[in-house]
Amino acid sequence: MVRKFPSGFNVSSTQSISLSHSSNEEIANMIQKGDRSRFDAGILKQLLKLLPESHEINKLKSCKEERSELANADQFYLHLLEVPSYQLRIECMLICEETQILLQCLWPKAQAIRTACESKCIRDVSMASAQSREASLLFLILML
Repeated sequence: MVRKFPSGFNVSSTQSISLSHSSNEEIANMIQKGDRSRFDAGILKQLLKLLPESHEINKLKSCKEERSELANADQFYLHLLEVPSYQLRIECMLICEETQILLQCLWPKAQAIRTACESKCIRDVSMASAQSREASLLFLILML
């Protein structure tokens, strides 16, 4: 069974472009460990699109050929099939990667809001009564 990848993505180009010097087994191990250090969101999205379907999985599992005689993509999928919950792991890696990107965008804005709140709340707390000061401090803590 030879699985063809869409143009611009295949296991060998993944290895040479973003996962240089990684074998199919190493890539599968990285997925098993959740190691995102050499994956970006784009590669993880493409990988999810290219996961084998159930009938392809059955063909791979029933394949009698030596692994070395199979196409590189099929060899990769055989390694991937050994990873428990491989699709869920890749989805989680993608969520983590996208969350990291989102946090990098939001962090400066959150810092600016925090600084503005701290300066306003500190002014407000210094002018408030003791009871109101405690409520303002609690509000400040909850905002952080």
